Amino acid sequence: MSSKKASLTDHERKRRSKIYLYDILTAIAKVNRYVSSTSSFLSDELVLDAVMRNLDIIGEAVANIDQKIKEEHN
Repeated sequence: MSSKKASLTDHERKRRSKIYLYDILTAIAKVNRYVSSTSSFLSDELVLDAVMRNLDIIGEAVANIDQKIKEEHN
């Protein structure tokens, strides 16, 4: 863990985690919109790439949520 992360207050960690959660929810909404038509999802490379990008965003955001926050809500 970096020293910058270690020096964050509880308030700052919670604030950052809320931002990451917002990013996750936004990415989920986009994926839902993109795959609403399964046929276009499977046949359109651009849609597939957009879905993959948003899955990456979700993964990065999850990885960055403070561990203490994760443990509190597990």
